[in-house]
Amino acid sequence: MTDQDKVDILLVDDQPAKLLSYEAILDQVGENLIKAGSATEALEQLLKRNVAVILIDVCMPDLDGFQLATMIREHPRFQKTAIIFVSAIQVTDLDLLRGYQLGAVDYVPVPVIPELLRAKVKVFAELYRKTRQLERLNAELENRVAERTAELAQANAELELRVEQRTREREEALAQVHEMQKLESLGQLTGGVAHDFNNLLMAVLGNLELAKKYLTDQPRVVRLIDGAIQGAERGATLTKRMLAFARRQELRPEAVDIAKLVDSMIEMLRHSLGPTIHVATDFEKGLAPIRVDPNQHAWVGHRVAGRARSRAVAGPRRYRTGRADPDEPGRERP
Repeated sequence: MTDQDKVDILLVDDQPAKLLSYEAILDQVGENLIKAGSATEALEQLLKRNVAVILIDVCMPDLDGFQLATMIREHPRFQKTAIIFVSAIQVTDLDLLRGYQLGAVDYVPVPVIPELLRAKVKVFAELYRKTRQLERLNAELENRVAERTAELAQANAELELRVEQRTREREEALAQVHEMQKLESLGQLTGGVAHDFNNLLMAVLGNLELAKKYLTDQPRVVRLIDGAIQGAERGATLTKRMLAFARRQELRPEAVDIAKLVDSMIEMLRHSLGPTIHVATDFEKGLAPIRVDPNQHAWVGHRVAGRARSRAVAGPRRYRTGRADPDEPGRERP
Protein backbone atom coordinates (compact mmCIF):
# COMPACT_ATOMS: atom_id res chain seq x y z
CA MET A 1 0.00 0.00 0.00
CA THR A 2 1.41 3.38 -0.99
CA ASP A 3 1.39 6.44 1.26
CA GLN A 4 -1.28 8.03 -0.93
CA ASP A 5 -3.60 5.07 -0.36
CA LYS A 6 -3.23 5.17 3.44
CA VAL A 7 -6.03 6.74 5.49
CA ASP A 8 -5.83 8.67 8.79
CA ILE A 9 -6.95 7.01 12.04
CA LEU A 10 -7.34 9.30 15.08
CA LEU A 11 -6.67 7.82 18.55
CA VAL A 12 -8.13 9.91 21.42
CA ASP A 13 -7.28 9.15 25.08
CA ASP A 14 -6.10 11.25 28.01
CA GLN A 15 -3.67 8.50 29.17
CA PRO A 16 -0.41 8.31 27.11
CA ALA A 17 0.07 4.64 28.01
CA LYS A 18 -3.23 3.69 26.42
CA LEU A 19 -2.39 5.69 23.33
CA LEU A 20 0.89 3.78 23.01
CA SER A 21 -0.91 0.46 23.41
CA TYR A 22 -3.49 1.39 20.75
CA GLU A 23 -0.66 2.49 18.47
CA ALA A 24 1.16 -0.83 18.95
CA ILE A 25 -2.01 -2.82 18.24
CA LEU A 26 -3.01 -0.88 15.13
CA ASP A 27 0.46 -0.47 13.68
CA GLN A 28 -0.02 -3.72 11.76
CA VAL A 29 -3.06 -2.26 9.98
CA GLY A 30 -0.70 -0.14 7.88
CA GLU A 31 -2.58 3.18 8.10
CA ASN A 32 -1.58 6.66 9.37
CA LEU A 33 -2.05 6.75 13.17
CA ILE A 34 -2.64 10.17 14.75
CA LYS A 35 -2.68 10.57 18.56
CA ALA A 36 -4.62 13.18 20.60
CA GLY A 37 -4.39 13.47 24.42
CA SER A 38 -7.60 15.48 24.88
CA ALA A 39 -10.88 16.38 23.22
CA THR A 40 -9.55 19.81 22.28
CA GLU A 41 -6.48 18.30 20.62
CA ALA A 42 -8.70 15.80 18.82
CA LEU A 43 -10.88 18.58 17.39
CA GLU A 44 -7.77 20.40 16.17
CA GLN A 45 -6.53 17.26 14.39
CA LEU A 46 -9.94 16.70 12.81
CA LEU A 47 -9.99 20.19 11.33
CA LYS A 48 -6.51 19.66 9.79
CA ARG A 49 -7.02 16.20 8.30
CA ASN A 50 -9.55 13.92 6.59
CA VAL A 51 -9.89 11.26 9.26
CA ALA A 52 -11.39 7.87 8.34
CA VAL A 53 -11.81 6.31 11.81
CA ILE A 54 -11.87 7.86 15.31
CA LEU A 55 -11.07 5.71 18.34
CA ILE A 56 -12.34 7.56 21.47
CA ASP A 57 -11.99 6.72 25.15
CA VAL A 58 -15.33 7.34 26.85
CA CYS A 59 -13.92 8.47 30.21
CA MET A 60 -11.86 11.66 29.88
CA PRO A 61 -11.58 14.49 32.44
CA ASP A 62 -12.23 17.68 30.52
CA LEU A 63 -14.74 16.38 27.95
CA ASP A 64 -15.92 12.76 27.91
CA GLY A 65 -16.16 10.66 24.78
CA PHE A 66 -19.93 11.07 24.42
CA GLN A 67 -19.69 14.85 24.48
CA LEU A 68 -16.79 14.80 22.00
CA ALA A 69 -18.80 12.56 19.65
CA THR A 70 -21.72 14.98 19.85
CA MET A 71 -19.49 17.89 18.83
CA ILE A 72 -17.95 15.86 16.02
CA ARG A 73 -21.33 14.87 14.58
CA GLU A 74 -22.48 18.53 14.58
CA HIS A 75 -19.80 19.37 12.03
CA PRO A 76 -20.92 18.70 8.39
CA ARG A 77 -17.58 17.15 7.42
CA PHE A 78 -17.74 14.43 10.09
CA GLN A 79 -21.38 13.40 10.09
CA LYS A 80 -20.48 10.07 8.45
CA THR A 81 -17.03 9.50 10.00
CA ALA A 82 -16.70 6.11 11.75
CA ILE A 83 -16.47 6.48 15.58
CA ILE A 84 -15.48 3.58 17.83
CA PHE A 85 -15.88 3.99 21.61
CA VAL A 86 -13.47 2.27 24.05
CA SER A 87 -14.39 2.01 27.73
CA ALA A 88 -13.58 -0.08 30.78
CA ILE A 89 -16.28 1.36 33.04
CA GLN A 90 -19.30 2.48 31.00
CA VAL A 91 -20.08 -0.85 29.35
CA THR A 92 -23.71 -1.37 30.37
CA ASP A 93 -26.47 -1.75 27.81
CA LEU A 94 -27.59 1.80 28.46
CA ASP A 95 -24.04 3.04 27.80
CA LEU A 96 -23.90 1.06 24.59
CA LEU A 97 -27.29 2.41 23.52
CA ARG A 98 -26.22 5.98 24.24
CA GLY A 99 -23.04 5.53 22.25
CA TYR A 100 -24.88 4.17 19.23
CA GLN A 101 -27.43 6.98 19.47
CA LEU A 102 -24.59 9.51 19.31
CA GLY A 103 -23.42 8.00 16.01
CA ALA A 104 -20.91 5.37 17.05
CA VAL A 105 -20.37 2.46 14.67
CA ASP A 106 -18.96 0.17 17.39
CA TYR A 107 -18.30 -0.08 21.13
CA VAL A 108 -15.19 -1.93 22.35
CA PRO A 109 -14.85 -2.93 26.04
CA VAL A 110 -11.55 -3.00 27.97
CA PRO A 111 -9.44 -5.09 28.12
CA VAL A 112 -9.12 -4.76 24.37
CA ILE A 113 -8.56 -7.85 22.27
CA PRO A 114 -5.89 -6.76 19.74
CA GLU A 115 -7.05 -8.96 16.87
CA LEU A 116 -10.64 -7.86 17.30
CA LEU A 117 -9.74 -4.14 17.44
CA ARG A 118 -7.48 -4.46 14.39
CA ALA A 119 -10.21 -6.24 12.42
CA LYS A 120 -12.84 -3.63 13.24
CA VAL A 121 -10.60 -0.65 12.46
CA LYS A 122 -9.40 -2.29 9.26
CA VAL A 123 -12.98 -2.83 8.05
CA PHE A 124 -13.96 0.79 8.57
CA ALA A 125 -10.69 2.11 7.12
CA GLU A 126 -11.19 0.00 3.99
CA LEU A 127 -14.81 1.15 3.76
CA TYR A 128 -13.65 4.78 3.90
CA ARG A 129 -11.00 4.13 1.22
CA LYS A 130 -13.51 2.45 -1.12
CA THR A 131 -15.96 5.30 -0.57
CA ARG A 132 -13.33 7.86 -1.55
CA GLN A 133 -12.45 5.82 -4.64
CA LEU A 134 -16.10 5.69 -5.61
CA GLU A 135 -16.39 9.44 -5.15
CA ARG A 136 -13.38 10.01 -7.44
CA LEU A 137 -14.75 7.59 -10.02
CA ASN A 138 -18.12 9.28 -9.84
CA ALA A 139 -16.50 12.71 -10.36
CA GLU A 140 -14.54 11.36 -13.36
CA LEU A 141 -17.72 9.81 -14.74
CA GLU A 142 -19.59 13.10 -14.36
CA ASN A 143 -16.75 14.91 -16.17
CA ARG A 144 -16.87 12.36 -18.99
CA VAL A 145 -20.64 12.67 -19.20
CA ALA A 146 -20.32 16.46 -19.34
CA GLU A 147 -17.67 16.23 -22.07
CA ARG A 148 -19.74 13.71 -24.04
CA THR A 149 -22.83 15.87 -23.64
CA ALA A 150 -20.92 18.86 -25.00
CA GLU A 151 -19.69 16.76 -27.95
CA LEU A 152 -23.21 15.55 -28.65
CA ALA A 153 -24.55 19.09 -28.45
CA GLN A 154 -21.90 20.26 -30.93
CA ALA A 155 -22.64 17.30 -33.23
CA ASN A 156 -26.35 18.04 -32.99
CA ALA A 157 -25.74 21.70 -33.88
CA GLU A 158 -23.63 20.65 -36.88
CA LEU A 159 -26.33 18.19 -37.92
CA GLU A 160 -28.98 20.89 -37.70
CA LEU A 161 -26.81 23.14 -39.89
CA ARG A 162 -26.40 20.32 -42.42
CA VAL A 163 -30.13 19.63 -42.42
CA GLU A 164 -30.82 23.34 -42.90
CA GLN A 165 -28.30 23.50 -45.75
CA ARG A 166 -29.72 20.37 -47.40
CA THR A 167 -33.24 21.75 -47.03
CA ARG A 168 -32.19 25.03 -48.63
CA GLU A 169 -30.45 23.16 -51.46
CA ARG A 170 -33.52 21.00 -51.97
CA GLU A 171 -35.78 24.06 -52.12
CA GLU A 172 -33.45 25.68 -54.66
CA ALA A 173 -33.41 22.48 -56.73
CA LEU A 174 -37.21 22.28 -56.61
CA ALA A 175 -37.43 25.91 -57.71
CA GLN A 176 -35.13 25.16 -60.64
CA VAL A 177 -37.19 22.09 -61.56
CA HIS A 178 -40.35 24.17 -61.37
CA GLU A 179 -38.80 26.82 -63.62
CA MET A 180 -37.72 24.13 -66.08
CA GLN A 181 -41.21 22.67 -66.08
CA LYS A 182 -42.63 26.13 -66.82
CA LEU A 183 -40.19 26.58 -69.67
CA GLU A 184 -41.01 23.12 -70.98
CA SER A 185 -44.74 23.83 -70.87
CA LEU A 186 -44.18 27.17 -72.58
CA GLY A 187 -42.01 25.45 -75.19
CA GLN A 188 -44.67 22.84 -75.88
CA LEU A 189 -47.32 25.52 -76.25
CA THR A 190 -45.04 27.64 -78.43
CA GLY A 191 -44.12 24.64 -80.55
CA GLY A 192 -47.73 23.74 -81.16
CA VAL A 193 -48.70 27.28 -82.12
CA ALA A 194 -45.57 27.74 -84.27
CA HIS A 195 -46.17 24.46 -86.09
CA ASP A 196 -49.76 25.35 -86.98
CA PHE A 197 -48.82 28.91 -87.89
CA ASN A 198 -45.96 27.64 -90.06
CA ASN A 199 -48.41 25.47 -92.00
CA LEU A 200 -50.60 28.52 -92.61
CA LEU A 201 -47.61 30.56 -93.76
CA MET A 202 -46.55 27.84 -96.19
CA ALA A 203 -50.01 27.94 -97.73
CA VAL A 204 -49.89 31.75 -97.92
CA LEU A 205 -46.43 31.71 -99.51
CA GLY A 206 -47.48 29.12 -102.05
CA ASN A 207 -50.52 31.12 -103.10
CA LEU A 208 -48.50 34.32 -103.30
CA GLU A 209 -45.95 32.66 -105.56
CA LEU A 210 -48.73 31.40 -107.83
CA ALA A 211 -50.38 34.80 -107.92
CA LYS A 212 -47.04 36.42 -108.81
CA LYS A 213 -46.68 34.13 -111.85
CA TYR A 214 -50.11 35.06 -113.17
CA LEU A 215 -49.70 38.81 -112.59
CA THR A 216 -46.38 39.50 -114.24
CA ASP A 217 -47.98 42.19 -116.42
CA GLN A 218 -48.99 44.26 -113.38
CA PRO A 219 -45.73 45.59 -111.81
CA ARG A 220 -47.50 47.43 -109.03
CA VAL A 221 -49.34 44.31 -107.92
CA VAL A 222 -46.13 42.29 -108.20
CA ARG A 223 -44.39 44.73 -105.84
CA LEU A 224 -47.20 44.33 -103.35
CA ILE A 225 -46.98 40.58 -103.65
CA ASP A 226 -43.21 40.72 -103.12
CA GLY A 227 -43.78 42.73 -99.94
CA ALA A 228 -46.31 40.17 -98.77
CA ILE A 229 -43.89 37.33 -99.57
CA GLN A 230 -41.12 39.03 -97.56
CA GLY A 231 -43.47 39.46 -94.62
CA ALA A 232 -44.53 35.81 -94.83
CA GLU A 233 -40.90 34.68 -95.01
CA ARG A 234 -40.08 36.73 -91.90
CA GLY A 235 -43.04 35.07 -90.24
CA ALA A 236 -41.70 31.66 -91.34
CA THR A 237 -38.30 32.54 -89.87
CA LEU A 238 -39.99 33.53 -86.64
CA THR A 239 -41.88 30.24 -86.50
CA LYS A 240 -38.63 28.35 -87.04
CA ARG A 241 -37.14 30.16 -84.06
CA MET A 242 -40.20 29.35 -82.00
CA LEU A 243 -39.86 25.69 -82.99
CA ALA A 244 -36.19 25.80 -82.00
CA PHE A 245 -37.22 27.29 -78.65
CA ALA A 246 -39.62 24.39 -78.24
CA ARG A 247 -36.78 21.97 -79.11
CA ARG A 248 -38.84 20.48 -81.90
CA GLN A 249 -36.51 21.32 -84.76
CA GLU A 250 -33.34 19.47 -85.71
CA LEU A 251 -30.11 21.40 -85.19
CA ARG A 252 -28.53 22.57 -88.45
CA PRO A 253 -25.30 24.47 -87.81
CA GLU A 254 -24.00 26.69 -90.58
CA ALA A 255 -21.54 29.56 -91.07
CA VAL A 256 -23.34 32.84 -90.36
CA ASP A 257 -22.54 36.50 -89.93
CA ILE A 258 -23.18 37.05 -86.24
CA ALA A 259 -23.91 40.77 -86.70
CA LYS A 260 -26.61 40.16 -89.32
CA LEU A 261 -28.04 37.26 -87.30
CA VAL A 262 -28.40 39.35 -84.16
CA ASP A 263 -29.80 42.30 -86.11
CA SER A 264 -32.51 40.00 -87.46
CA MET A 265 -33.51 39.21 -83.87
CA ILE A 266 -33.80 42.81 -82.68
CA GLU A 267 -37.44 43.29 -83.54
CA MET A 268 -38.55 40.13 -81.79
CA LEU A 269 -36.36 40.96 -78.78
CA ARG A 270 -37.98 44.39 -78.45
CA HIS A 271 -41.44 42.84 -78.44
CA SER A 272 -40.53 40.14 -75.95
CA LEU A 273 -38.59 42.41 -73.55
CA GLY A 274 -41.17 45.19 -73.46
CA PRO A 275 -41.14 48.92 -74.18
CA THR A 276 -39.11 49.80 -71.08
CA ILE A 277 -36.04 47.96 -72.35
CA HIS A 278 -33.95 49.59 -75.06
CA VAL A 279 -32.14 47.12 -77.33
CA ALA A 280 -29.11 48.21 -79.33
CA THR A 281 -26.18 46.42 -80.97
CA ASP A 282 -22.52 47.36 -81.31
CA PHE A 283 -20.40 44.97 -83.39
CA GLU A 284 -16.81 45.37 -84.39
CA LYS A 285 -16.11 45.39 -88.07
CA GLY A 286 -14.58 42.40 -89.76
CA LEU A 287 -15.88 39.74 -87.39
CA ALA A 288 -15.26 36.25 -88.77
CA PRO A 289 -18.32 34.05 -89.47
CA ILE A 290 -19.25 31.55 -86.82
CA ARG A 291 -20.74 28.09 -87.21
CA VAL A 292 -24.03 27.87 -85.33
CA ASP A 293 -27.65 26.89 -85.78
CA PRO A 294 -29.35 30.27 -86.38
CA ASN A 295 -32.61 29.26 -84.73
CA GLN A 296 -30.89 27.74 -81.71
CA HIS A 297 -28.73 30.88 -81.44
CA ALA A 298 -31.89 32.97 -81.47
CA TRP A 299 -33.34 30.84 -78.65
CA VAL A 300 -30.18 31.27 -76.58
CA GLY A 301 -30.19 35.02 -77.29
CA HIS A 302 -33.74 35.32 -76.03
CA ARG A 303 -32.88 33.45 -72.83
CA VAL A 304 -29.82 35.62 -72.19
CA ALA A 305 -31.83 38.79 -72.84
CA GLY A 306 -34.61 37.59 -70.54
CA ARG A 307 -32.19 36.88 -67.71
CA ALA A 308 -30.48 40.24 -68.22
CA ARG A 309 -33.84 41.97 -67.96
CA SER A 310 -34.79 40.10 -64.76
CA ARG A 311 -31.48 40.99 -63.09
CA ALA A 312 -31.02 44.51 -64.42
CA VAL A 313 -31.06 47.45 -62.02
CA ALA A 314 -32.33 50.92 -62.79
CA GLY A 315 -30.38 52.75 -65.48
CA PRO A 316 -29.21 52.01 -69.02
CA ARG A 317 -27.43 48.76 -69.83
CA ARG A 318 -25.24 48.02 -72.82
CA TYR A 319 -23.99 44.60 -73.90
CA ARG A 320 -21.18 44.49 -76.42
CA THR A 321 -19.91 41.54 -78.45
CA GLY A 322 -16.57 41.33 -80.22
CA ARG A 323 -13.24 39.55 -80.39
CA ALA A 324 -11.68 38.82 -77.02
CA ASP A 325 -8.14 39.98 -76.37
CA PRO A 326 -6.66 37.85 -73.53
CA ASP A 327 -3.89 40.39 -72.93
CA GLU A 328 -6.27 43.30 -72.39
CA PRO A 329 -6.96 43.76 -68.64
CA GLY A 330 -10.57 43.88 -67.52
CA ARG A 331 -11.80 42.56 -70.86
CA GLU A 332 -14.31 39.72 -70.69
CA ARG A 333 -14.56 36.97 -73.27
CA PRO A 334 -17.61 37.15 -75.60
